[in-house]
Amino acid sequence: MGDADRATGMALRFLRFAQIKHKAGKYITEKEFQNLGFDAALFPAFATLRDDGLIECVGAEKLFGWLRSRVENGKKGGKASAAARTSHSNNLGPSEPKANTPEPEPSPSPSPSSSVEEGVPSSSTVVEKPRPPRPKISSELFDPKTPEDFMGKIPESTLERWAELYPDEIFVRRETLKALSWTESNPKRRPRNVRGWTQFLSNWFDRGWSNFRKTIPVNR
Repeated sequence: MGDADRATGMALRFLRFAQIKHKAGKYITEKEFQNLGFDAALFPAFATLRDDGLIECVGAEKLFGWLRSRVENGKKGGKASAAARTSHSNNLGPSEPKANTPEPEPSPSPSPSSSVEEGVPSSSTVVEKPRPPRPKISSELFDPKTPEDFMGKIPESTLERWAELYPDEIFVRRETLKALSWTESNPKRRPRNVRGWTQFLSNWFDRGWSNFRKTIPVNR
């Protein structure tokens, strides 16, 4: 692997880690910077040193600001829902006392077969868990020129899935560059929005990964 590839891989790892820290409202410490294998080559193009000694990604607010907004909006929405539930409970007021009526005699317990017939699930009934909602992908127009243009556009859950399926940063960057080049030569098949690019890159990575794995040394 050449020096250029190592520098590119380190820059991508740094941007990814900076995105996670920014979402949590934190900065990178010097110890974290060293333990993750980052070096001074990231300054000043990608990293900058704050007055308090912490390290921040250059242009972090512009690149990752949308993440903080989504987290804050989620917190506000949760508080508003809790307040609405509390208000609704208070408006109900105390329940009226029940009249003294004779209790009916208990009816015989239904058999398991009758419970099933009446639509009551038995203890052996398997209840399927609801599937997690799909990430919301923007349909706004999007015309990327470099791999870095996808930062902040592709949903975080999709990036995490790609990282699990294709755990090689060099592969992801090279295939992204190849996809951009191919769509420039085939403009009629070039995606026009974030949703289209997400699907296009997922298919592109899937096709290229099987061939790329054959080039990886066994002891790697």
